[in-house]
Amino acid sequence: MPEQNGNTLNTVGGNIRGLRKKKGLTLTALASRSGLSAPFLSQIENARVNVNLDTLNKICNALEVPIVSLFGEEKSTTVRLIKRENRRWYPLAGQSVESILLNSKATIELCIIRLPPGENTGTSNHHPGDEVCYVLNGSVRTILNDDTKDDTKYELGEGDILYYESHIPHRWENAGTETAEFIVINSPATY
Repeated sequence: MPEQNGNTLNTVGGNIRGLRKKKGLTLTALASRSGLSAPFLSQIENARVNVNLDTLNKICNALEVPIVSLFGEEKSTTVRLIKRENRRWYPLAGQSVESILLNSKATIELCIIRLPPGENTGTSNHHPGDEVCYVLNGSVRTILNDDTKDDTKYELGEGDILYYESHIPHRWENAGTETAEFIVINSPATY
């Protein structure tokens, strides 16, 4: 095993193996999906080679998981408490902000987004999996396929729910007169 980053290599390799088995994939199946060889993947899982981010990205795309899921030690996710005062808000675009309520240590991710009037979340985003948008208050316009001429806009009000496959490019904007808050649920987690 390489001396440098031995613990990290063990963690990454073990997490790749665990995710692969959880999805019911053989090394050969993962090799086919990722474009990497089965022997090379075996060496990665057993922490016998150093890997670069490009290689890890190929593996994560094949497993449909975010890259950060490879670096943490697996911890019990049976019960999780997130206190309001411990939530952090991250800027999106303009004055729009997002707070991640439940992240990649779980199979789902739960975020709350706050959009002031006239603001949006920036450029379209897309990733593997499924996504649900639930409007808590205000009104939100969800735009799917914004990068194409076939874009579709959904006007959502308080209590409305929209489901879509998250590989479809998507973003949100507030065309209303009050601040909108909505919850976004992703599976698998993207952060």
